[in-house]
Amino acid sequence: MAQITLPVVGTLDFPPATDGYWEFELEMAGHSVGFDFNVEDGEMSESMLDKVKSFIVDAVRFDSTARAAIRTEFTDDPEGSSRLYLSHHADEFSDEEREKYFGSTDAESLGVDQLLNAIHLKRIGLYPNSDDYVAVFDYTIDEDATDYVLAIEFKDSGEVFGISMDS
Repeated sequence: MAQITLPVVGTLDFPPATDGYWEFELEMAGHSVGFDFNVEDGEMSESMLDKVKSFIVDAVRFDSTARAAIRTEFTDDPEGSSRLYLSHHADEFSDEEREKYFGSTDAESLGVDQLLNAIHLKRIGLYPNSDDYVAVFDYTIDEDATDYVLAIEFKDSGEVFGISMDS
């Protein structure tokens, strides 16, 4: 498969000499979001693309789903990755950085709303060969302020598979 045209995105090229890795960028909510395809056998097929294309053409809806999952995990799991992501950055950031990113210098008062307002979608990784999750939405506060992302993994059905803090 050399090319495919998708709504919203346009034409994507999948040249064969890339060792199964292709990338492009889209603008979403004022930020550039990187998309990458990762295919084990090195060649994109129509069926593989069909498995993940909804995550591209409907990225805004999946962004909402991911944010809802972050809110739920934050509320339901005091040891979860979303709380860890917030507490790590609240502890590491200076008062000025906390004010800039979270709107408050008081690290103890920060909650899920401040977290959700501070993060933006940085990358969508697509893994059509995977048996577990086929899409990963990586969120960051600011690429210049942290190397950590909050990663939301999706099954091919569109359900959230997991949430993790990664670097």
